[in-house]
Amino acid sequence: MGIRVILYGFLGFFLLCFSSCEKLKTKIDNPGYIKIPSYKVFYKHSYANGGPGTTNHKFTDVKVSVNGEVFGVFPIPCTVPVPQVGSSNIVLTPIIKVNGVSTLRSEYAPMRIFDTTLTIEAGKINEIIPTFDYYESGVTFYWVEDFEVSGSSLIGDTAIKLQTVEKFEGAKAVKIELRNGQSTSLSYSSSLLPLPNTSEMLYLEVNYKCNQAFEVGLLDANKNPLGAAGGANPSADWNKIYLFLTPISSRTPLPAYHVYFYFTNASFSDNGLGPNPILYIDNIKVVSQP
Repeated sequence: MGIRVILYGFLGFFLLCFSSCEKLKTKIDNPGYIKIPSYKVFYKHSYANGGPGTTNHKFTDVKVSVNGEVFGVFPIPCTVPVPQVGSSNIVLTPIIKVNGVSTLRSEYAPMRIFDTTLTIEAGKINEIIPTFDYYESGVTFYWVEDFEVSGSSLIGDTAIKLQTVEKFEGAKAVKIELRNGQSTSLSYSSSLLPLPNTSEMLYLEVNYKCNQAFEVGLLDANKNPLGAAGGANPSADWNKIYLFLTPISSRTPLPAYHVYFYFTNASFSDNGLGPNPILYIDNIKVVSQP
């Protein structure tokens, strides 16, 4: 099919990009500290459209704001010096790698910020384990598939096998394998998804494990490729990626789309002695926030 991964130079219109740690501008003589060793995800709300699926997330960093002042973006875990003392409003915002690119970070717009009040004392450490949740209103889930029931909403031109041996969580995950001379694999959502094509933050979340690089993008109703959002390199362990779909949907406005997964056998030997290209997928989620 010859679908190519496309790098979008105008992602900056939609995203806030951060370095892994921004230096504080204020000189701190005798600070208090906020220690963030980890985070939790807990869905406290019910969603009318049936989301939100797995609680697994891969937030790499957190943006720290104290009393309305942004102190920077810090890798998790971190300990952040704070010059203010006394009762302080602490706001923590989850940060992701966009399209798996380590240098491209963004606030994860569908997720609610963590907001709390602490008493900061000079020389003392306040430990916070923030709890994140999707926003109750404004967030829309277009596709949530965890493969735990019979059947699958992922179909394609290659055998898609629900199996129990290799899975990220739960009882099942999907295995897609190229065999018997097959050169490409295209799998896609069985239903057309009415994805937004305005300036919304539209993401695909997925857990994966693979021995071959794959890409993700959108198809039109006739299964024609509209472009790739990005993809992932081989990973011997289960991983998670957030792929930004807005540039494709906004560039080609349509009533609905299929989301696809695509890979080839290009890097494997042609004599049949090499391993078969395999992609395991679990917990597909397509979600947007205005």
